[in-house]
Amino acid sequence: MSVRTVILLWIIAGYLCGSISWARIAGRLARVDIVGDSADGNPGGANVFLMVGKTAGVLVVLLDIAKGALPVWLFNRYVGFTEPLSMFVLSAPVAGHAWPVFHLKKGGKSISASFGCLLGLMPVWQPLVTLIAIYVFFSAILLVNPHVIRSIYTYMLFGFCQIYLNLPPVILAGCLFMAMIIVARHLPSCHGEAVTFRLIGTSPDKNGRPD
Repeated sequence: MSVRTVILLWIIAGYLCGSISWARIAGRLARVDIVGDSADGNPGGANVFLMVGKTAGVLVVLLDIAKGALPVWLFNRYVGFTEPLSMFVLSAPVAGHAWPVFHLKKGGKSISASFGCLLGLMPVWQPLVTLIAIYVFFSAILLVNPHVIRSIYTYMLFGFCQIYLNLPPVILAGCLFMAMIIVARHLPSCHGEAVTFRLIGTSPDKNGRPD
């Protein structure tokens, strides 16, 4: 079996792993329609928290992280990110969560899955730490609202930062492609809302600007 064939099989496996909708499974077990009854129709951990409970929400988030981490870690351990085609292995679980094989138009936002994929890259730690740092900055220092815009800014900045981290070219390309997928998945949720920026510790005025 050629190296290209092996990589293609890993891409398919990662995509199928990412397509597992743990939020839908949790909803069915709790007899709740996570997609149909939620405000945004997103099959993700946040809606499980709201509609099923904290324990189920935490479990779903952990499982979504795991479904990104496991295929990337196994591929990194037994094959390695050396061939150009392997960039798609890094982003395959994210694509699977965003456009799952059985629900192409009703996938999730892929945030947890992306953290999992970057966790699977260990010991290459820079992309994961960068994403965590940017999320913390936009959530705990400079608060960006609405949340969908916050996520778009986060992954755009994440992709930009990877260019300067001296990463192996294949991993760099995989991170950029992952960022593109998540930005593309969030864009349809933008409905022209006003974007506000607020430093934590300041109070917004009536127009949403900090005093």
